[in-house]
Amino acid sequence: MATKWIEIGTIPVASGQMMLVDPCYLLRGVDYKHVLSERQGNGNLTSLRENDEAVIPLAAVFDTGIGDGLYPVEIELDDDGYTVCAARIIFLEESEAA
Repeated sequence: MATKWIEIGTIPVASGQMMLVDPCYLLRGVDYKHVLSERQGNGNLTSLRENDEAVIPLAAVFDTGIGDGLYPVEIELDDDGYTVCAARIIFLEESEAA
């Protein structure tokens, strides 16, 4: 199965961190301050209490390489050219890592 990576844009980072979240949770009134207040390290999922019953994962939050900047976002498409198989953001090239 052949795949193809394409750049779809860039994301600005001003806090030295990135958050991956489904936009529907933001539309429901969850703000980023709630997410960041529960952060305990790289890759930790924050949680949301749904109707005071189940706790569901809300977002993944992590540091962004050496901090602030503009970072390209790429997606990997399947043979059909439509199905997104993966996404990636490179914050620090191997040559920049110390």
